Amino acid sequence: MSTLAPMSREAAPTSAPARPAGSDARLHQAARGMETLFASMLLRQMHSSAAAAMGAEESSAAGTYREMLDDALAGAIGRSGALGIGDTLYRSLSSAAVHEVKP
Repeated sequence: MSTLAPMSREAAPTSAPARPAGSDARLHQAARGMETLFASMLLRQMHSSAAAAMGAEESSAAGTYREMLDDALAGAIGRSGALGIGDTLYRSLSSAAVHEVKP
């Protein structure tokens, strides 16, 4: 079994970006929610693919606990912004809102 090399300090996020104030906070929260959803879907698909490749069957209880772990991990990924998807989505949507023409 192969092992993964530890992530270098340069690649690791140093801290979460500052939270925007006002109505932008809702957009930022929604963007982070999308990152959480993406991470959850990614983890579920990875586990499903790995189980199918190994031909392993999982008990109902083990599946429930694995799903709970996946949800907790996805939540942590989304809150930290570790994948950068939420911040990228936020920047894209907030710049689109600035350029939107209001009647």
